[in-house]
Amino acid sequence: MSYIFIKIIYALSRKQYIFNIKTKNGNNINYILKNYNLYNKIPKIKIKKNNIGIYGKIVNKNYILKNGDQIEIYRDLLKDPREILRKRAKLFKNKKI
Repeated sequence: MSYIFIKIIYALSRKQYIFNIKTKNGNNINYILKNYNLYNKIPKIKIKKNNIGIYGKIVNKNYILKNGDQIEIYRDLLKDPREILRKRAKLFKNKKI
């Protein structure tokens, strides 16, 4: 039986969770999320709701993991970045005049 090494990453605004895991070759993301007890290790995580990615690319939870994969659990943004930029631009424009 061969094993692979993967990493799971979940980042909050002030804290990052990073787990290095050794698992059997052929496992998918669903298996890892269910069997590595992330619910107890990461408070308030909503794995069923959040998107999952591998190195910045959103993937299905049935994705078969490869050695060295980095599972990223994405969370909802608190504020829309575009709206923040619009507000900053408006403030800057008003200060110039």
